[in-house]
Parts: sequence; C-alpha cells; structure tokens
Amino acid sequence: LEARTPGELAEAVRRWEAFVHPRARTYFSAPESLREVLRSILSRIDRRADPLLGGEDACVLWRGPTSKVDSDGEDSDGGAPPGGGSGALATRPSRRSHTTRRQAVVEVWKPGEDRETITYVSRVLAFVFASDESMEGLMKLPKEPFRMCCGNQECVQMAHISLDP
Repeated sequence: LEARTPGELAEAVRRWEAFVHPRARTYFSAPESLREVLRSILSRIDRRADPLLGGEDACVLWRGPTSKVDSDGEDSDGGAPPGGGSGALATRPSRRSHTTRRQAVVEVWKPGEDRETITYVSRVLAFVFASDESMEGLMKLPKEPFRMCCGNQECVQMAHISLDP
C-alpha cells in the first residue's frame, strides 16, 4: 500500500464529496461523520487507485480489515450497512460463492449509536454514491456482501459491484 499523504487524503475526500448521493447526506446528518467514513475508506486503498473516479477495468484492492469466514462459509464478523448500488454496475456472476471468501470491511459510526459497526465496504460505497436506479436493484439482493464481478471480494471498485445475487 502506498498511502496518501494527509493533503492527498483531504483532496480525495473533497473530490468524492461532490458525488455523494443526497440519501447519504441525510443519513450522516453531520458532514464530518460522512467525511470520516470517506477518509477511512480512502486511507485503506493505494494512493494511485480510486474506486469511484478511477478507471473501471482494474480492481481496487482493499488494504484494510477483512471479515473472517468460518468453516461453514458464513461471515463471522461482517455486518450489513445501509444498502445501495452504483451508477454503472456489472452483471457478470462469479464462479464461486462470493460469501465464502474474505470481504473488505470498514468501521462506521452509525447515527444514534454509541459504538462503531463493522460493515462491508462495497455496501457503504454503493449507499453513499449509487444512483437511485442502481440502489433500487441492489436493495433487492440478500443482506450480504455484494458480489464483485471480477471475482475478488477484496476489490472495492464500484464498477465491479454486480447486480446478480
């Protein structure tokens, strides 16, 4: 991981803020709460990668915490965040069950709660940046990590989120 400098991190948050969907601004009523979520995500991906504004073909690998998968293939510590989707989502299914692999997770302070919640990065990004149309499609999916069409569940590239269950 080549980390962003504090200045690069602040600039990346500023760029992303221009694309935040109004539902996320409403949910995170305090602007600083939303910024903290964005900082947390941006600080755990390489400075040369951008899952929102970068190229759509390459994976953006998560360098932060991942969920643990138990022997039954069940996610033992990942939670389900606010659901969502992105503007141009893929529909190619993965060959293996995506829920039996490690998942990119991030800690989020949900409004009104007194502790952080562990949640899937792909679901947070989708909730914060998705179009209404994509959000509608993703809300129909099971409350589990979104399938990534690239097959890498530690990829957080928005364009790799699949609309397939």
